[in-house]
Amino acid sequence: MPSEDNKQKGDVVLYCTHAIELVTKLSMMANKASYVNICPGSIRFAVARAKEGIIDFVRGTELKVAKGKRGHLLVVSQRLF
Repeated sequence: MPSEDNKQKGDVVLYCTHAIELVTKLSMMANKASYVNICPGSIRFAVARAKEGIIDFVRGTELKVAKGKRGHLLVVSQRLF
């Protein structure tokens, strides 16, 4: 994201073999641990104005990050955790 455009917003996609640990550590560093709920196969988190975000993890033939059918961020991997 360009730093000169203050109105620009976006998502960050990270490749991490320990996603649960990363999300837990980031939420603890931001003092927002109660905003994150980790469920089997997904991560649920609260964002501004009580809006909820969900990341679903599924197996597939190729690595892919896309918007799923239910509007969630969908991470497709050949191997789960």
